[in-house]
Amino acid sequence: MRYHDLRDFLLEEIERQEKEHQEGRLYGLYVVCKEYDARHGRLYINKTQYFSPVPQDVWEFHIGGYQVPDKYLKSRKGRALSLE
Repeated sequence: MRYHDLRDFLLEEIERQEKEHQEGRLYGLYVVCKEYDARHGRLYINKTQYFSPVPQDVWEFHIGGYQVPDKYLKSRKGRALSLE
């Protein structure tokens, strides 16, 4: 998987969840932790919200020694995710 594929995947999921938030189904996309549930293909960003499906090869994707999804979420810990 190429980097822009992962970026596109994350942006599409954020957009979907933002739409649900605007419709009153979500209460924010604040990153407070990250945990990958390989069994269900879920990447949790807090206790109740997650990206899904996240294939294991996406979760384990590395560039220059960094695990891309992990690095992305660590750099956004405590912030609300958005498309901006």
